[in-house]
Amino acid sequence: MFVLNDDSAHWLIIPQASHAFLAMQVALHWGNRAAERPSPKAECLAGVLLHDSGWDRYDAAPEPDGQGRPKAFDRMPPARHLEIWRRCITCAGAHAGYAGLLVARHFLRLASWKIRDLEEQGDRKALAATRAFVDEANVIAEKHQRELETDPRFANATAGIGLERNLAILGACDGVAVYLCAGMTGPFSLTVHGRQDGDLEVSLERVGDTIVRLRPWPLEGRRLTVNCEARRIPARSYGSSQELADAIADGPRVRLAFTLLSPGEPA
Repeated sequence: MFVLNDDSAHWLIIPQASHAFLAMQVALHWGNRAAERPSPKAECLAGVLLHDSGWDRYDAAPEPDGQGRPKAFDRMPPARHLEIWRRCITCAGAHAGYAGLLVARHFLRLASWKIRDLEEQGDRKALAATRAFVDEANVIAEKHQRELETDPRFANATAGIGLERNLAILGACDGVAVYLCAGMTGPFSLTVHGRQDGDLEVSLERVGDTIVRLRPWPLEGRRLTVNCEARRIPARSYGSSQELADAIADGPRVRLAFTLLSPGEPA
């Protein structure tokens, strides 16, 4: 989940599922003369929508941290991340094999970054667990690849540049959604596949509370409005997971809308 300050007395809680729904809205409009489009589109959209599906169980029973504040997704211990990532891969694969392949490869990429951080921290236990996850996820990804590579629909998407293109789109749409849902304001950039000049570096710049400009523009049209849902809860210390879960369930639903702008498009 994401935790945003709504005002001095309330937090907005955005579940991972709503974050993923926002990412899928971006993916739905991804691609133009500058940026490659996802293909096959339906399975790629499924991968984006389902990439965080393993978080649903945690978001239904969230943990408060040591100060009683809701624990956001990026504050989980490595073991919990790995448990959730496994469920994400399984859930995506149950919907479509190619979605499972994308999500497995997506988390393999995240795991490689986690391994680098754990090596620097010297956390041997977490490092061993993460390497075991990498082995498991590789087996799943390779199984999906073998099953799909003879299907003409996936002929150009199970390996090489086609797979890398779709993985980059998943990562970019996830990155845009994280930037919006986490209330980030600083410089942020994403690397995707361009149509003519190889990799395309897309920068995000917040130009208003709910407005972000992308340079260069990788989407259809000139602007795009995307939505997600949050629950508004009192900003106080919560003593247990159940107390926090009850507050979230009882909190009023709030729809958050964000606008993405191309260069030169007026805010």
